[in-house]
Amino acid sequence: MIREKWIRSPRMPIHLSDSCIGGIMHDVIVIGGGPAGAFCAEHLAQEGFSCILLERSKPHRYKSCGGGISFEGSRIAPLPSFLIQRKIIRGSIHSPQHHVEVGTAEEPGYTVYRTDYDQWLRDQAEDRGAQVLYGEDVKKVNLAVPSVRTTREYTSRAIVGAFGACPCLYDQFGISISSWVQLVQQEFSLPEDEVTDRIGDCIELYFNTQYASYGYSWIFPKRDGVTVGALFTPHTLKKRQRLTAFIRAHQEKLEGIVPRKFRRKFTFGGFLPLYPVTPLHGDNFILVGDSAGLCDPVTFEGISNALKSGKIAAMVIEDHLDKGTPLAHYESQWKRELYDTDIRYAQKLRNLLYGHSLSDRLADVTVDLACRDKEMNTAFQWLLNKKESRKKVYNLIMSKKWDIIKQLGLSSTKLLFKVI
Repeated sequence: MIREKWIRSPRMPIHLSDSCIGGIMHDVIVIGGGPAGAFCAEHLAQEGFSCILLERSKPHRYKSCGGGISFEGSRIAPLPSFLIQRKIIRGSIHSPQHHVEVGTAEEPGYTVYRTDYDQWLRDQAEDRGAQVLYGEDVKKVNLAVPSVRTTREYTSRAIVGAFGACPCLYDQFGISISSWVQLVQQEFSLPEDEVTDRIGDCIELYFNTQYASYGYSWIFPKRDGVTVGALFTPHTLKKRQRLTAFIRAHQEKLEGIVPRKFRRKFTFGGFLPLYPVTPLHGDNFILVGDSAGLCDPVTFEGISNALKSGKIAAMVIEDHLDKGTPLAHYESQWKRELYDTDIRYAQKLRNLLYGHSLSDRLADVTVDLACRDKEMNTAFQWLLNKKESRKKVYNLIMSKKWDIIKQLGLSSTKLLFKVI
């Protein structure tokens, strides 16, 4: 596909100065070309800053992810039609004993292949003036200069860390992560008409600790295939076997699937921090997206918060380079726009739903209640499409707490109030 080249209007002055590799000191180096890094680079380049994006992999690299774009995410970065695998208007939420369908055609989500989606975002950044370099594996970050070393050295006035959950690079920024969640997933081919007949315009989430020890398992439809995965605590044993057991338990729906291989592998995994990392910024750097631990704590969907944090970082860096304001302003900005009404309450929901002996029973009670109660149904709908804040979702669910406690039984009251 031929992309239309976007011609940037010149900004005066264009921020190129001093000598470094190739005679250029860049305004900003972005480490990592996922949604957060690419979106940040796009906004900085569009404003005329000299921005270089260093991507470790080659173009069109495979990315392990369910590929769900929420209603909110699609509003932040509207999708071109060629990226869309399925338009999603329903979510089917399953507990061990019940299931409920939520959603509306007026608030759709989408499924994509992250390989294509991330490449599109990088191409957008490049079209707006960012320099995107592939095969650049960062070995050393010097925050004092600041500079970044791959096989060459790049110097800049600010660094954006958008490298995902990468322990070796966390060390470079003085960060230690203690709590993680791990995803394991597989991709399958399935004829388009079979996907349409069996799954259609619906994403499916299964809350059952027999398969996913922390969170849920999922089936996300693509045009001619499905993505199947599950979430685990890192110490969970036999993760791949549990995912296989989940697939076998849904054999009727998944009959005829053919495994897809990427980089000579069929099964992929990844880690996500359970909490925002510390620090998220320094005198010369900002962390965004999954690198910052900003994925949604209850659904572990990371794209919309990645895009938001990338844009926030770009605005803070713009003021830093133009006006000399400190990068510490990022702290108040991300807390106001991401934490106060979303991440904070998503953490409360996560503590309520996952990681304790009541998880399966609580899933049964809340899903059953959502079948009968319009407000609980709406809460689950917002949980998936992110149309409303996590604070509103939490408050809706808490308004039903006595109904939940009644169904769970008095013996569960003490534990329930502890996790609430």
